[in-house]
Amino acid sequence: IALLCMIIKVTSLEIDITDGGYKDLLISIHKDVPHNESIVENIKALLQASSEFLHSATNGRVYFKHVVIDFPNTWPERSSARRLSWSSFEKSDVRVQEPGSAHEMWPFTRQSRPCGQPGDFIKIPPRFLAELNGSTTRHCGNPAYVFVHEWAHYRYGVFDEYGSRDDDNYPLTYCHDGKVKLNSCSGRIRYKATGASGEKCMITQKCQFLKNCTVQIFQPDVDPAEASIMFMPYQRNVSQFCDSNNGPRQHNAFAPNKQNKICNGRPTWEVISENEDFKKAPRSDMSKRIQVSFEETQQKEVLPQRVVLVLDLSESMINNSRLEFLKEAAHRYISDIPDGSKRLAMVVFSRIALVYHTLMPVNVNTRQGFLDTVDRLLPYTSTCIGCGLELALEVLNTTDETPEGAIIVLMSDGVENESPFMDDVMPKVVAAKVEVSTMALGDAADKKLEKLAAATKGKAFFFDDLQGNTALQMESAFVAATTSQADESSERYTQIMDSPTLFTRTLDQKFILESSLGNNTIVVIQRVPAGSGHITAWLVDPSGQKCQVCQESGRDEMKTIFIPSPAKAGTWTLHLESSSPSEVEVNIQVKSQAKEQNDEPIRASCRMASLEVKKPMEAIILATVTKGSMIILNAEVTAEVTRPKPPHKVTVRLNDDGQEPDVQANDGTYSGYFTQFAGRGRYAVAAHVAGHQKTRLVEPRHGSGSFCTTDHMLTSSAIPIPDAENEYTINDFIIVNATAEDSNETAVSGRVVDPFQRVEPGGSFQVTEEIMEEQVPPGDIRDLAVTEIRPGENGTLLVTITWTWPGARLTSGNASSIEIRASKNYAKLNSDFEKQVEITQASVIEGNLDPLPPGVRHEVTVSMPHAVSIPRADGATDWSAYLAARAINSDGVKSKTSNIVPVSYKAPPVTTTVASTTVRMTTQATTTVATTTMGTIPPVKTSTATTAVPKTTQETTTAATTTARTTTASAPATIPTFTPPDTEVG
Repeated sequence: IALLCMIIKVTSLEIDITDGGYKDLLISIHKDVPHNESIVENIKALLQASSEFLHSATNGRVYFKHVVIDFPNTWPERSSARRLSWSSFEKSDVRVQEPGSAHEMWPFTRQSRPCGQPGDFIKIPPRFLAELNGSTTRHCGNPAYVFVHEWAHYRYGVFDEYGSRDDDNYPLTYCHDGKVKLNSCSGRIRYKATGASGEKCMITQKCQFLKNCTVQIFQPDVDPAEASIMFMPYQRNVSQFCDSNNGPRQHNAFAPNKQNKICNGRPTWEVISENEDFKKAPRSDMSKRIQVSFEETQQKEVLPQRVVLVLDLSESMINNSRLEFLKEAAHRYISDIPDGSKRLAMVVFSRIALVYHTLMPVNVNTRQGFLDTVDRLLPYTSTCIGCGLELALEVLNTTDETPEGAIIVLMSDGVENESPFMDDVMPKVVAAKVEVSTMALGDAADKKLEKLAAATKGKAFFFDDLQGNTALQMESAFVAATTSQADESSERYTQIMDSPTLFTRTLDQKFILESSLGNNTIVVIQRVPAGSGHITAWLVDPSGQKCQVCQESGRDEMKTIFIPSPAKAGTWTLHLESSSPSEVEVNIQVKSQAKEQNDEPIRASCRMASLEVKKPMEAIILATVTKGSMIILNAEVTAEVTRPKPPHKVTVRLNDDGQEPDVQANDGTYSGYFTQFAGRGRYAVAAHVAGHQKTRLVEPRHGSGSFCTTDHMLTSSAIPIPDAENEYTINDFIIVNATAEDSNETAVSGRVVDPFQRVEPGGSFQVTEEIMEEQVPPGDIRDLAVTEIRPGENGTLLVTITWTWPGARLTSGNASSIEIRASKNYAKLNSDFEKQVEITQASVIEGNLDPLPPGVRHEVTVSMPHAVSIPRADGATDWSAYLAARAINSDGVKSKTSNIVPVSYKAPPVTTTVASTTVRMTTQATTTVATTTMGTIPPVKTSTATTAVPKTTQETTTAATTTARTTTASAPATIPTFTPPDTEVG
């Protein structure tokens, strides 16, 4: 199992500010895709059509101008292709690759970051392209619509505006104002639901149709809906994004879809138009002739990756033994490079830059020469980072190769004070298309290092001078900076442990080697700092026997124990004894290689949502855990963050549960907010992953993707459908009680994973503002819901409200209170929250408003304030209002306003004696829909459906279980008319 943790990479895709054209959109074809020229022809046809579609959808602002198609070396040589010595697949915007599971049969975008932030990549199955004018068009409609849908996910960070019958979090239909509506934007799209023989459809109390019901979605020729492109399946005439204006593109803020939840009810066009691209793009020009130009590249023979180490040798490297740490780290890194896997060069800089070692492969014949070069490193004067970068480009620019695709690892401990400066050479470095990863050693390292890494798709690392294990951490950073996720070599080391530990006299430290590892296993014990006394070390194997065949080398300051291959699988114990009576600090590192070439290890990528953090909610740590095309669920994932001020080390738990900031539950990506800020400075991240009894290996599922109608039970019709409407009354369908068969619970199945443990450096992020922990606000409430309404005494209305408590500081700690307010005006709850009517503890009928721990569901029944009632002429009182809430922490910092939910009740005529009737709607969920509510149907006497619910390719995320109960009226003359309040779908 291997874990790679890196800072998020920023795409090099550019926009031409003169005409709004996107340049260098990179589409890569995976090496395992069979050669098929139809794929190439159809990529070009698709991008031309999509460029025109995007130009129209953005009102003439942007389009695709220049596209690069990269071919693998497994395809026949292409005469017109520019030859490369490397594969660009892992850096591409769009990836053509065979599906890893049934959930990847159609294009999708991997999105793991918040609203408005770009996705990771778009993936398109080869069949989608090969059959573009055949099955693709039959099932998906307009392929250009599909591509622009994915482009909006990837580039603009918007989300789907449709639902599924398999998903209670984002359902296909929902109830609002007593109507059954399609979960869509806009709300004008029509549908019709019928049984197999034309009979009425059965609908659950969650407003979801049963699976034996056919749902047809239809666009009329007269007055059709124009939006939204983020809706699926494709509807003809839909060519725009939903916006905030009234009209055919009006946003449906109450639909329980992913866009409303994650983007807090904002229209897609509002999010898109705030993207940096539209701040740069020229004014609208619908008359522009759209023509896409294409360029081809192809990897030639497989050559070792080129790496240039650019190392700072300024005088300050003497401080805190920095140069010695660098030498030790470089020694260890070069010693472990597999023969022939890399071509390496070394450039050093102080006042000027020098080539210390020319570019050549690392192998048994050259390795010692590199190590001797490291030993000769000596400090000089001044710091000219730009000099080192320029010389590195010269080293990479030969008669046979350009610098493109190479990796530069830049290490510095200070601020540059000689020209050329980084800002001077950065355009040249970016244009050369090299990847620069930066290593900042000490607090004084130049603040521009992270910007350089981000601009070139590199990684950023930071090492605190106070850490005694700096050399080992630098070695791990060298490996992470120069190892691709696509590297399938069995010689690639996997780091199992990197842990500083204090002990007196004796220590027994356990670590796990699972069955997929066991070759060339190494245990390193480093004393921090080197001191008096002797340390004795030995290993105990999983059978409890002392390892007699293990070999030890080194000295007390650093010992290395080698376990013969293959090492036994199971729990090993490192036993240490110190001759000193004083407390001893050691750093223990364990790493191993894969046991079998064809057993692809579990890998993880860890990244920050942003390299530079200006606001607390920008510090999101993400980690994705996979094994080949499969994903790992239910792992224990934490991030250890080293802060610039003591106490230095803090821990953040990362979750894959769909709760903020996690975008999608059970997709293999674990997320968490970092909140323990200590002001400006660099924060280093290390990811820790552990497998246990509940950890599973499952097929991948992705939350953002195109939905093409292969299921005959849900179709998109171009033929007029009689009586198709955009909403229906509840009585148009047969209401059935919710049962186990129709509840969409997510059961995590899959193969059990052997227990494992991993740790890898996670790079660093830089806090550029003076953010302190006490400034971090509570998390937002995204699942406020009304679950019960009933008339109270003396004309009052009792409403049961639920929500999930956020943390006092985003998702950590307990909030101190909640502020709930009601208003007749939806907009004022957003714009003027504090002036709306407050619901206090005095209004509570059942329960209380006392805070609960983050993630815990709260339920309370309150009496609605009379200020939002509507007196009727007959003396009765109706109610039509909205509720919203804010969480408050002990420092008085408030969260943003929650999603807004409506409360609607129409009283019976005063001449009718009616017993109290209760509508109960209970929704349990771990994730919910922001700014959207979904009504639940009042239960009636009906038959219970027993139809089995088959799974489809649109997987459910987190289960929502809804029940209903009524208090029967005593011989009522009439039944009160309720407009069911919307309730969240989990």
